[in-house]
Amino acid sequence: MHTARNQHTARNQHTAHKQHTAHQRQTAHIQHSAHKQQGVVLIVGLLILISLTLLSGGGVNTSIMNERLASNAHSVNQSFQSAESAGTFAVNQTGWMNQALTYVDDPSFTAWIKYDVDLHDDVSTATATLSADKVIVPGYSADNEAGVSYIQVQADSSATVHNGVLTRLIQGFVAIGAG
Repeated sequence: MHTARNQHTARNQHTAHKQHTAHQRQTAHIQHSAHKQQGVVLIVGLLILISLTLLSGGGVNTSIMNERLASNAHSVNQSFQSAESAGTFAVNQTGWMNQALTYVDDPSFTAWIKYDVDLHDDVSTATATLSADKVIVPGYSADNEAGVSYIQVQADSSATVHNGVLTRLIQGFVAIGAG
Protein backbone atom coordinates (compact mmCIF):
# COMPACT_ATOMS: atom_id res chain seq x y z
CA MET A 1 0.00 0.00 0.00
CA HIS A 2 2.84 2.16 0.77
CA THR A 3 4.38 1.48 -2.66
CA ALA A 4 1.19 2.25 -4.42
CA ARG A 5 1.03 5.54 -2.66
CA ASN A 6 4.68 6.30 -3.53
CA GLN A 7 4.06 5.43 -7.15
CA HIS A 8 1.00 7.63 -7.20
CA THR A 9 2.98 10.48 -5.57
CA ALA A 10 5.86 9.98 -7.98
CA ARG A 11 3.44 10.09 -10.93
CA ASN A 12 1.86 13.27 -9.59
CA GLN A 13 5.28 14.85 -9.11
CA HIS A 14 6.34 13.85 -12.62
CA THR A 15 3.12 15.28 -14.08
CA ALA A 16 3.50 18.41 -11.98
CA HIS A 17 7.11 18.77 -13.17
CA LYS A 18 6.00 18.41 -16.82
CA GLN A 19 3.28 20.99 -16.32
CA HIS A 20 5.69 23.33 -14.55
CA THR A 21 8.24 22.98 -17.37
CA ALA A 22 5.56 23.59 -20.02
CA HIS A 23 4.37 26.62 -18.09
CA GLN A 24 7.93 27.98 -17.87
CA ARG A 25 8.40 27.53 -21.64
CA GLN A 26 5.10 29.26 -22.35
CA THR A 27 5.96 32.12 -19.98
CA ALA A 28 9.42 32.47 -21.51
CA HIS A 29 7.87 32.54 -25.01
CA ILE A 30 5.35 35.21 -23.95
CA GLN A 31 8.09 37.28 -22.30
CA HIS A 32 10.30 36.98 -25.37
CA SER A 33 7.39 37.89 -27.65
CA ALA A 34 6.42 40.82 -25.40
CA HIS A 35 10.03 42.00 -25.39
CA LYS A 36 10.04 42.00 -29.23
CA GLN A 37 6.75 43.92 -29.35
CA GLN A 38 7.92 46.70 -27.07
CA GLY A 39 10.04 48.12 -29.88
CA VAL A 40 7.14 48.02 -32.34
CA VAL A 41 4.82 49.75 -29.87
CA LEU A 42 7.42 52.46 -29.37
CA ILE A 43 7.77 53.06 -33.12
CA VAL A 44 3.99 53.12 -33.69
CA GLY A 45 3.55 55.48 -30.74
CA LEU A 46 6.23 57.84 -32.10
CA LEU A 47 4.65 57.83 -35.56
CA ILE A 48 1.25 58.72 -34.10
CA LEU A 49 2.81 61.48 -31.99
CA ILE A 50 4.66 62.94 -34.99
CA SER A 51 1.52 62.93 -37.15
CA LEU A 52 -0.50 64.66 -34.40
CA THR A 53 2.26 67.27 -34.03
CA LEU A 54 2.22 67.99 -37.76
CA LEU A 55 -1.57 68.29 -37.82
CA SER A 56 -1.65 70.66 -34.87
CA GLY A 57 1.14 72.77 -36.41
CA GLY A 58 -0.87 73.11 -39.61
CA GLY A 59 -3.90 74.18 -37.61
CA VAL A 60 -1.89 76.86 -35.82
CA ASN A 61 -0.57 78.21 -39.15
CA THR A 62 -4.10 78.37 -40.54
CA SER A 63 -5.32 80.22 -37.46
CA ILE A 64 -2.50 82.76 -37.69
CA MET A 65 -3.21 83.37 -41.39
CA ASN A 66 -6.94 83.87 -40.70
CA GLU A 67 -6.07 86.34 -37.94
CA ARG A 68 -3.90 88.38 -40.33
CA LEU A 69 -6.59 88.36 -43.04
CA ALA A 70 -9.23 89.57 -40.60
CA SER A 71 -6.93 92.31 -39.30
CA ASN A 72 -6.13 93.54 -42.82
CA ALA A 73 -9.80 93.53 -43.83
CA HIS A 74 -10.61 95.56 -40.72
CA SER A 75 -7.86 98.10 -41.51
CA VAL A 76 -9.00 98.50 -45.12
CA ASN A 77 -12.60 99.00 -44.02
CA GLN A 78 -11.53 101.53 -41.38
CA SER A 79 -9.48 103.47 -43.93
CA PHE A 80 -12.35 103.50 -46.44
CA GLN A 81 -14.79 104.74 -43.79
CA SER A 82 -12.39 107.54 -42.79
CA ALA A 83 -11.90 108.67 -46.40
CA GLU A 84 -15.65 108.62 -47.02
CA SER A 85 -16.26 110.53 -43.81
CA ALA A 86 -13.78 113.26 -44.80
CA GLY A 87 -15.40 113.66 -48.22
CA THR A 88 -18.90 113.79 -46.75
CA PHE A 89 -17.76 116.26 -44.08
CA ALA A 90 -16.29 118.55 -46.74
CA VAL A 91 -19.45 118.45 -48.85
CA ASN A 92 -21.92 118.87 -45.99
CA GLN A 93 -20.14 121.36 -43.71
CA THR A 94 -19.90 124.28 -46.11
CA GLY A 95 -22.00 126.19 -48.54
CA TRP A 96 -19.01 125.93 -50.86
CA MET A 97 -20.62 123.44 -53.22
CA ASN A 98 -23.89 125.34 -53.43
CA GLN A 99 -21.99 128.53 -54.25
CA ALA A 100 -19.99 126.76 -56.95
CA LEU A 101 -23.14 125.31 -58.51
CA THR A 102 -24.80 128.73 -58.80
CA TYR A 103 -22.18 129.72 -61.37
CA VAL A 104 -23.07 127.04 -63.89
CA ASP A 105 -24.62 129.56 -66.31
CA ASP A 106 -22.08 132.36 -65.72
CA PRO A 107 -19.93 132.64 -68.89
CA SER A 108 -16.96 134.08 -66.97
CA PHE A 109 -16.79 131.16 -64.49
CA THR A 110 -14.20 128.49 -65.28
CA ALA A 111 -13.13 127.07 -61.91
CA TRP A 112 -13.81 127.58 -58.25
CA ILE A 113 -11.20 127.74 -55.52
CA LYS A 114 -10.47 124.44 -53.86
CA TYR A 115 -11.65 123.62 -50.37
CA ASP A 116 -9.52 121.42 -48.11
CA VAL A 117 -10.50 119.48 -45.00
CA ASP A 118 -8.21 117.64 -42.58
CA LEU A 119 -9.64 115.19 -40.04
CA HIS A 120 -7.64 113.36 -37.39
CA ASP A 121 -8.77 110.79 -34.82
CA ASP A 122 -7.19 108.06 -32.71
CA VAL A 123 -7.02 105.60 -35.57
CA SER A 124 -6.65 107.52 -38.83
CA THR A 125 -5.77 110.72 -40.62
CA ALA A 126 -8.10 111.82 -43.42
CA THR A 127 -8.02 114.67 -45.92
CA ALA A 128 -10.50 115.86 -48.51
CA THR A 129 -10.31 118.37 -51.32
CA LEU A 130 -13.32 119.77 -53.12
CA SER A 131 -12.82 121.20 -56.58
CA ALA A 132 -15.26 122.55 -59.16
CA ASP A 133 -14.59 123.00 -62.86
CA LYS A 134 -16.87 124.27 -65.60
CA VAL A 135 -17.10 121.86 -68.51
CA ILE A 136 -18.72 122.65 -71.86
CA VAL A 137 -19.81 119.75 -74.02
CA PRO A 138 -20.03 121.13 -77.57
CA GLY A 139 -22.92 120.30 -79.89
CA TYR A 140 -25.23 118.65 -77.37
CA SER A 141 -27.72 121.47 -76.93
CA ALA A 142 -30.91 121.44 -78.98
CA ASP A 143 -31.23 125.20 -79.27
CA ASN A 144 -27.63 126.32 -78.91
CA GLU A 145 -24.72 125.27 -81.06
CA ALA A 146 -22.28 126.24 -78.35
CA GLY A 147 -23.19 123.14 -76.36
CA VAL A 148 -24.18 122.37 -72.82
CA SER A 149 -22.17 123.59 -69.89
CA TYR A 150 -22.07 121.95 -66.52
CA ILE A 151 -20.09 122.19 -63.35
CA GLN A 152 -18.29 119.10 -62.25
CA VAL A 153 -17.67 119.04 -58.54
CA GLN A 154 -15.24 116.47 -57.28
CA ALA A 155 -14.58 115.39 -53.72
CA ASP A 156 -11.16 113.74 -53.58
CA SER A 157 -10.63 112.26 -50.13
CA SER A 158 -8.01 109.94 -48.74
CA ALA A 159 -7.31 108.37 -45.38
CA THR A 160 -4.41 106.56 -43.82
CA VAL A 161 -4.93 104.23 -40.91
CA HIS A 162 -2.04 104.24 -38.43
CA ASN A 163 -0.91 100.74 -39.45
CA GLY A 164 -0.21 102.04 -42.98
CA VAL A 165 -3.36 101.23 -44.99
CA LEU A 166 -4.16 104.04 -47.45
CA THR A 167 -7.50 104.50 -49.19
CA ARG A 168 -8.38 107.13 -51.78
CA LEU A 169 -11.96 107.86 -52.66
CA ILE A 170 -13.10 110.19 -55.46
CA GLN A 171 -16.73 111.21 -55.75
CA GLY A 172 -18.14 113.44 -58.43
CA PHE A 173 -21.26 115.59 -58.66
CA VAL A 174 -22.62 117.41 -61.68
CA ALA A 175 -24.91 120.40 -62.11
CA ILE A 176 -26.15 121.00 -65.65
CA GLY A 177 -26.89 124.50 -66.93
CA ALA A 178 -28.43 125.96 -70.05
CA GLY A 179 -25.05 126.63 -71.66
